[in-house]
Amino acid sequence: MVKRLWTSEKGVLLAWVLILLGILSIIVVATLTLVTNQFVMGSRFSSSVKAFHYAEAGIHHYLAYINSEDSSSQGPPLLNEDIAYEDGYYRLEVINDDKSNEVTIRSTGWPKDPVNEKSDLRTVDVVLKKRSFTEHVYFSDNDGDDIWWTDGEKCFGPYHTNTTLRVMGRPVFYGPVSYVKNIVYHSSGSNPDFRKGASRVAPINFPTTNTKLKILAQSDGYLFEGRTSIMLNADGTITIRNKNINNWAPKKMALPNNGVIYVNGTTSDYDKRFNSGSGNAFVSGTLKGRLTIAASNDIYITGKDPTKWIPDKEKNQQGYFDSNQVTPTGGITLAATTFSPVYERNELTGYKAVGNDILGLVANNYIRILTRGWFKESGSENTGILSYPQNLTIHAALFAISKSFENKDYQYYPPSSGKLTLRGALIQKTRGPVGLTSGKGYVKDYAHDSRMLYDAPPHFLEPEKSGWEVFEWSESRTHLNDSEDN
Repeated sequence: MVKRLWTSEKGVLLAWVLILLGILSIIVVATLTLVTNQFVMGSRFSSSVKAFHYAEAGIHHYLAYINSEDSSSQGPPLLNEDIAYEDGYYRLEVINDDKSNEVTIRSTGWPKDPVNEKSDLRTVDVVLKKRSFTEHVYFSDNDGDDIWWTDGEKCFGPYHTNTTLRVMGRPVFYGPVSYVKNIVYHSSGSNPDFRKGASRVAPINFPTTNTKLKILAQSDGYLFEGRTSIMLNADGTITIRNKNINNWAPKKMALPNNGVIYVNGTTSDYDKRFNSGSGNAFVSGTLKGRLTIAASNDIYITGKDPTKWIPDKEKNQQGYFDSNQVTPTGGITLAATTFSPVYERNELTGYKAVGNDILGLVANNYIRILTRGWFKESGSENTGILSYPQNLTIHAALFAISKSFENKDYQYYPPSSGKLTLRGALIQKTRGPVGLTSGKGYVKDYAHDSRMLYDAPPHFLEPEKSGWEVFEWSESRTHLNDSEDN
C-alpha cells in the first residue's frame, strides 16, 4: 500500500500542491507583514516630518514677530501654551540673553492624534542674533574714490562697505566680503582672492550719533563734562583726570555699573584737541573687564599714560617739553584675553580670541592716534611735544560715526615706519590714513576679534533698523515639559 501510494502520480501531485500552498501562505503573510510595517513606518515618518514642520513654524512665528515689533501692533506669540497650526500644534519658550544680544528660542511641535494624545514630538532650538557692526573687522560707510585694496594686503576677518570695493592686484580676504554697489578693478590684472566669497547686499544703516550712550552713562555709568584722560588699569579700575573731578587731580575709580563712560563737551578741531571744554577722551592702558567709552567729539588713543602730565617748567636740553618721562603703555590691551594665530595648511588665516575682557570706543567724529602734543600739569598743553609711540597695539572695537580712524600726522610721525596692531573691529564713516607706503607713519596689522561674531562691548551701537536672523540651529531631545506624553 505504501509503495503504491508514493508511486502514484496523484499522490505526488497532492504533496507538491500542499508544499506550494504552504510556501505561498508564508509569502503572503510575510508580504502583508512587510506592507503593514512599511505603512506603520511610513506613517510614523510622515508624523515625525510633520512634527518637525510644526516646530519650525513656531520658530518662524516668533522670528516674524521680533522683526516687526517696532512697526506692528500685533502681539507676540503665546509662550508655554499649545498653539494650533495646520494639522498640529507647537509650543514656544524664549530665553533672552542681553549680555550677548541674543535670543534663544525652543519650539516643540507635534501632529494631532486621533485619540487626542501628544505624540511624535520634535523640538528645535534656535539662537537669533541681530546684525552687528562688530562682526566685521573692517566696516566703512564710504570707502572713498581713492582707497584701494592692493597687492599683498590681507584682510583677516569679515569685510563690508556700504559703497564700492576697489581692488588692485591680488589682495587676500580670509573672511566673507560684502559690498552694496559693486567691485571696481584697477586693471585687467587685478585678481582678488576671496577665500569665503564676495556678495552684493543691502546697505547696513549707520547711526547718526552716539547719544544713546550718553543717556546710559547718565543713568548707571559715568558722564564726564569736558576733556577727560582715562587710564585703564590691569586691576579692573580706571584712573581719570578731568577739571570737574578733583580739580584735575587723578582719581582712581571702579568700572561703571553698566559698563558705559561718556565724555561730553564742545566740538573742537585737531589744533584745539586739548581744549579743556572739548568732548575729547584720551585713552590708554590695560583693561580688565567689559567697557565702552564714548565721546561727543573725538577719542585719542595714546601710547603713554594720559593721566601722567609734565611739570610746566620741565624742559629738555633743546628747550622743549619732554614726554619721554611718561611711561609708555604700548597702547590699549586686554588683561586676560589672548589672541592666538590660526593656520590652515601652514598659512596664517586669522586669530582666535580667548577671554572675557572686551572694549569699545565710540566717537561722534574721529578716533585718532595721538602722535603730537601732551598735557602740562597746569591743565593746559603743549602741541609741540612729540608723543608718538613707535609701535602701537589696540585691542578694541573702534567706531568713528561721522569721520574716520586715523593718524592725523601720518605724513610725519613716526618718522620711520612703526607697526599698528589692531585686534578687534574697525567701523568708520570713511577710511582714514595711518601711514605712507614711503616709510612714515604706521604699517597696519589688523585682524578680527573672533568673539565679536557673537559678542560686543557693553551697549555697543547696532545698525539702525537691523533685523534678527538665525545664528545657530539644532534639534533637541529636550521637549517642552507640557508637550510630553502624560
